[in-house]
Amino acid sequence: MDKLLEIIKAVIMNKNVIIAAVACVLLMNFAGYVTRYRKKIPKPRVKKASAAPRPAQPSDGGGDGGDDGDGGADAD
Repeated sequence: MDKLLEIIKAVIMNKNVIIAAVACVLLMNFAGYVTRYRKKIPKPRVKKASAAPRPAQPSDGGGDGGDDGDGGADAD
């Protein structure tokens, strides 16, 4: 029984076995990451509203001292 424990200890402490075990763990973690990976849906870019000119105020027909349509004649 003591011989078996010595052999197991020698195998576990071997540099090549340790490197191979670490490589297997890293490979399995990477494979799990690849299988669970989901590409994030890109968010639509919101365009910033530029300072667009305001639409012209509708003419309501009075009060602004503008043309009243009579050709400039004064009403008495």
